[in-house]
Amino acid sequence: MRKRVDLQNRLVTYTVFGLYYLGLILGAVYAAGHRGEQNNYFWYYIESFLQNHNAGSFLPVFSVSFLSVLGLNLLLLICSFSCLGAPFILMLPLLRGISAGMVSAVLYLSYGLKGLLFELFLLLLPTVVQALELLLFAADTFDTSVKLFRCALLHRSSVALIDPRKALQGFVLYSSAGLAAAILEGFFALLLGPVFRF
Repeated sequence: MRKRVDLQNRLVTYTVFGLYYLGLILGAVYAAGHRGEQNNYFWYYIESFLQNHNAGSFLPVFSVSFLSVLGLNLLLLICSFSCLGAPFILMLPLLRGISAGMVSAVLYLSYGLKGLLFELFLLLLPTVVQALELLLFAADTFDTSVKLFRCALLHRSSVALIDPRKALQGFVLYSSAGLAAAILEGFFALLLGPVFRF
């Protein structure tokens, strides 16, 4: 029984990570395919993102980074308390991967080595930490949502399956990791942002 649970947990974790990597590829392909189009929301987002980081100001970069992490973690928490939340939980890593893939592709394709160095020095560490916390929290919340779905399907009580304290502790823990990454991103933008002028 224990081996089966471990295998299921591993499969969920691999699926969540796989969706994130798929998102990275899809985002990069989309950005490469729409490289010359500058009249859409995507390019507005990229320009705003780069301006915030180039301004050398801590607060705008930190607040956008942390609020996006907090919002995604809050959505994951809400979905974990729903028996129909599992598909939405799986969508969030995919969407986060698409976003990261688009930003990386634009930086490399539009700015070459300078864009690559910008990503390496300013974005890599915070992005990796935020992606990890999101993916691990998604795997945890997916498990709870699936258990609730099984209980609803079999008409059993789900009271024993839901421990709000555990879910909230996970939310605080993973959001704290996202907060640390957002502080790092703001600090890197403060120190190195003005060096990279796009």
